[in-house]
Amino acid sequence: MSQSPTIPVFAESVPDHEYLGDEHQRKIHDVSVATLTSNLNDILNQLEKILPQPERQYNKFKIEEIEIKLEVSAEGKIGILGTGIQAGANAGLSITLKRA
Repeated sequence: MSQSPTIPVFAESVPDHEYLGDEHQRKIHDVSVATLTSNLNDILNQLEKILPQPERQYNKFKIEEIEIKLEVSAEGKIGILGTGIQAGANAGLSITLKRA
């Protein structure tokens, strides 16, 4: 049986119980491509619902480009930091959206 493809995610691993002097270690976690694809599609679909409409102006300004910094957890969860993904074992992902 063939193994499903994975992408290495270099993320910080935080000990279950942090004690004074415990060090966080960076470790490579193999995350399923299917999991990352699904989670990235989910977050982009949700962002599309909350992003401002391109024709909307703010005073004399309009948004030309939005940069969103996402976190990828060691388990493959993707989200904006503070949205419920587990902090501490994450790697970053930056997406820049431009008007079509």
